[in-house]
Amino acid sequence: MRYRSLIAVSSLFLVACSGGSIDIQPLPPEDVLAKAAKATQSLESTKYILTGNVKARSSDFWSVSGSVRVDGVLRGAGKQMRFQMDTDADVTTAEGQFNVDGTLEVIVASEDEVYMNLHSLTTQPPNPILRPDLVGKLASKWWLLPQGDALPVTGQVTPDPRLLHAQSQVVRIVKDNGIKNMNGASVYHYNVELDKEKLVAYMKQAAEGSAEFDAAAIKESLEDVIATGQLWVDASTYFVHKLQWDIEGYPLQNGGNLTAKFTVDFSDHNSAPEIIPPADAKVFSPYELLSFPNDTIGDDELFEGDSSLDDDTINSILRSMDSY
Repeated sequence: MRYRSLIAVSSLFLVACSGGSIDIQPLPPEDVLAKAAKATQSLESTKYILTGNVKARSSDFWSVSGSVRVDGVLRGAGKQMRFQMDTDADVTTAEGQFNVDGTLEVIVASEDEVYMNLHSLTTQPPNPILRPDLVGKLASKWWLLPQGDALPVTGQVTPDPRLLHAQSQVVRIVKDNGIKNMNGASVYHYNVELDKEKLVAYMKQAAEGSAEFDAAAIKESLEDVIATGQLWVDASTYFVHKLQWDIEGYPLQNGGNLTAKFTVDFSDHNSAPEIIPPADAKVFSPYELLSFPNDTIGDDELFEGDSSLDDDTINSILRSMDSY
């Protein structure tokens, strides 16, 4: 009797540790995606880790090949974010080749309150644009960026909840892999591919009838794009736990194309930590990058020469640096 009782207790324990997927009645993929889209609209916060590799080549003879890792937090349905991005890339331009290795941390407290901390940035061989003396003026300090001058990277590498919502709206299920266990949770696992017609319709709806939206041009730009991936959706909450995409032939604005492979793991849905702005941040001015030997040139003399060196010009240079 004791032996039978022990077997019964052990069996119950194993079932409990299995994630309970045997109690879940599988839903059709279309229903799961619909529920995932609705769940994403209620997502207020999450932690994520993005890892990937990117290759890009422009028609004007530059190319980039590198890896990236982003550890971040989203709050307020994406209105607030904090992330650290580590990147290692080989860059080829008309002037030659060089490697860029850097770590950047960004805090977006609101649309008009963006902080940046360039922890490190090195190039091998040295590059005249990313000179060590200029990097040294920025590195390891928190800077409050001017309003309206947020880094482009804040929109390029962060999984905005609207994009998560799109995941469930613009894909076609290629294979239903059933219910799996992921980190103790039961998840639906699908192989998917991009449905270009659905994507255009989704973008049109998001544009809200804007006169600038050109469906024909978008369809043409997507003609050579091949995008396949995988989705893991929680079988209880319908939050996305993980997504993976392989993208080929994505067109760049100035010509050329991009190939990318990336994975994003999500956790702490609606329980991610608070985002607190740095207390010691200094307001950034482009003139922080200007220096003169022995302070021999005064402020009055600084601007007597070329008056074209204004905030807009220097900010444009900084944005071009960020494009690497």
